Amino acid sequence: MDIKLKRHYKAIILFIFTIFFFGLVIGETMMVPYSSGTQLKVSANPDNIENGIYIFDGSLVHEIEIDMTEEDYDLMVTTFNETGEKEYFPADITIDGVTIKNVGLRLKGNSSLNGLFKKNSTSQDTQAPYLIKLDKYVDGQSYQGYTEIAVRTGSFNGGEVSLLEEPLSLFIYQESGQIVPEYSYASVKVSDNKAYYYVICENIDGNYIEKHFSDTDGILYKKGNSADFSYKGEDQTKYISEYEQKTNKKNGITLS
Repeated sequence: MDIKLKRHYKAIILFIFTIFFFGLVIGETMMVPYSSGTQLKVSANPDNIENGIYIFDGSLVHEIEIDMTEEDYDLMVTTFNETGEKEYFPADITIDGVTIKNVGLRLKGNSSLNGLFKKNSTSQDTQAPYLIKLDKYVDGQSYQGYTEIAVRTGSFNGGEVSLLEEPLSLFIYQESGQIVPEYSYASVKVSDNKAYYYVICENIDGNYIEKHFSDTDGILYKKGNSADFSYKGEDQTKYISEYEQKTNKKNGITLS
């Protein structure tokens, strides 16, 4: 026997025995690594924030508190009034007692915003519609799997807000077998200002498409306020002025 093999023959026998043991005794049994340490957390999305109260549970009125600086809020309003642009600004959001740090908040809507702030001397104490974007400043951050939550005011009629119109419409569509976004009611308070009642709704975006449709290769368009549903032919460019493309922009797919 070679002098080197003779010197290490016990280790070689142990190695062969180990291979034999794992192959014969354990066989095809799956081995899962386990740690008893408290610092290791395994999650499909570690930035998904959970809560025992489901955001779109319609059996209760949810509580949402938006904490942002007065300067940022005023700048958000001023930017819209002067340019028509709805820019995102950082805020901390507390939903049913659970706080999500550093989310994006912007104004939402078109007709619902026109002249809204000009009628009020204090812009922060105004019932305005918003869009909450959970992953605007923190990549992958979501709340109960949602990255965007629409905060809607309903329709204005004689100075009063109707909060029944949209939920009732969605309920009717859903009962007829249509796919509709989830919704519920919420009391929303911005900083130290007065709380108002809103309809909160699942925002229709790319995540919404993946949730409800098996084929996501298509394009999602949003109808403008002046658009109708009249048929203009198969030439898609004839619809450009009335419909806004919302998905697949990064893939270079457009109407034009």
